[in-house]
Amino acid sequence: MHRGPDQQNACTCEGVFTKYNFNKNINWDQVNHVLNETCWEDVLNDMDPNQCLERINFLVAEACSRHIPLRKKKSRSKLERKRRSLYRRRRRVTELLRSARTSDTRKEALTREVETIELKLNDSYRNQERQEELKAISEIERNSKYFFSYAKNKANTTSSIGPLLRQDGTYTDDNNEMSEILKSQYNSMFSEPLIGLRIDDPNDFFMNEPENSINVCQISDITLTPIDFEKAVDNMPMHSAPGPDSWNSVFIKNCKKPLSRALSTLWRRSLDMGEIPQSLKTTDIAPLHKGGSKALAKNYRPIALTSHIIKIFERVLRSRIANHLDSQNLHNPGQHGFRAGRFCLSQLLDHYDMALDALEENQNADVIYTDFAKAFGKCDHGVIAHKIRAKGITGKVGRWIFKLPNKSNTKSSGQQS
Repeated sequence: MHRGPDQQNACTCEGVFTKYNFNKNINWDQVNHVLNETCWEDVLNDMDPNQCLERINFLVAEACSRHIPLRKKKSRSKLERKRRSLYRRRRRVTELLRSARTSDTRKEALTREVETIELKLNDSYRNQERQEELKAISEIERNSKYFFSYAKNKANTTSSIGPLLRQDGTYTDDNNEMSEILKSQYNSMFSEPLIGLRIDDPNDFFMNEPENSINVCQISDITLTPIDFEKAVDNMPMHSAPGPDSWNSVFIKNCKKPLSRALSTLWRRSLDMGEIPQSLKTTDIAPLHKGGSKALAKNYRPIALTSHIIKIFERVLRSRIANHLDSQNLHNPGQHGFRAGRFCLSQLLDHYDMALDALEENQNADVIYTDFAKAFGKCDHGVIAHKIRAKGITGKVGRWIFKLPNKSNTKSSGQQS
């Protein structure tokens, strides 16, 4: 499909959502009407995943420009009329007190008036703070982000990063240099892949029948419908933080029906071709202090901010894979994490049962606590690929998972490395 010059410039609209205010009163019916007029199957026909994403970005940006108001720079909050009049009166009274022609008796009366004005102003400040606090409390369920933003502004402590300790023992508070130090720390957790399990051709590895394959029911492809994506969007928090592409969660949830049609087409194409748009694989890493000295980079936990577009599909794919593993009884019986109906408490109850059984039979119950540091970061992708194929996750699904590892950007106070 040929695109004109204006279209080519607008289709790559990374960051387009940052200029719109999604907290205003928006007529979402109008936005949905514009998006529903698009026949996504025809518009995205004969496009690869990257082109599909660009076209979706362009059409969504066009709909936003019509019906979503732009953000405005924060202006100073207007003073209440009563407080403004108190300010003016205090200024006049203060000028009279400074005047040499004012008598002592008059000065005493003016001084008492200033004290009265100050008391009224203090009451006004307290009432305003009380109203802001009540508003923040009322927004906890609907918009928790507003509440935590209010609490953060009122906090006496800050959670700024650094200054960080260099290798030579000196400190730096330069944002660019701190980003590089954090990046080096996060990169140090990765381990060298095992050569014997390295996969050079994922197409050959996942698309062909493995040698010595066990009799396991396979999941090589999945059907994708708009309803699947609507359910995934419903499970997404309303005000979750966006990824580098700035796709807004409020917009996605309010326009889930037309967007689900577009996303089902995009990810169907991605599964079939084994390609993932590179912009969706890019992740921003936000350092979060987890305790200890703020000068040590190892004391900051990397929090990944990923695009909502790919996270929605990951929810759909995870649901299908979880159903496959459960239906085929492929989970280890001792696996409690990341499973429906199992959690820390269920694992603790199993542990207590084993310990009590041992005590009832007059046996010892020895317990060893272990902690695998950087367990997720040190996972060898080759080992994971062999494991998921052994569990019957092959074909297009296995290939897509193998190509998922992303490119990360570490950000410190807005600076990127």
